[in-house]
Amino acid sequence: MARKETIVREQRAGTGTLIAENTAVQGNIRFAGGLVVDGRVEGDVYGEGDQATLTISESGTVVGQIEASTVVVNGRVEGDVRCLGKLELAERAHLTGNVTYRVIEMRLGAVLEGQLVRGETGARNQAERPASTPEADDAEEDERKGGRSVRLRRVP
Repeated sequence: MARKETIVREQRAGTGTLIAENTAVQGNIRFAGGLVVDGRVEGDVYGEGDQATLTISESGTVVGQIEASTVVVNGRVEGDVRCLGKLELAERAHLTGNVTYRVIEMRLGAVLEGQLVRGETGARNQAERPASTPEADDAEEDERKGGRSVRLRRVP
């Protein structure tokens, strides 16, 4: 347990903005650097820049869309999350919404009600792309139309 407390202290020490536990904010928020939500935010939260880190503590709640490089959730989120870097869902996290991420860490006890979609880690060049197959072409066509194609195969 001492490790968790140390992490929280380190994150708060470098925090640019804190929304305190007894504070409620209505409206969209744009931030750069760090933002810790101990209170309640009703609106979208956007982190600007590669160092934008949003931390939602155990007492924190965000009702709205989230987009940031790093997102750490140990409270409640009701809305979609687009994490451009690392998403961490701690033990007391409760997220209701769809999640797009590059890297995810989900601890035992975290609850996610929605879809997980791994975002692109960067454009791949033509040499790295696999050869085209009819199945891959169908999947690309479905994706362009807004659908998803999933193929299952039995493993012996």
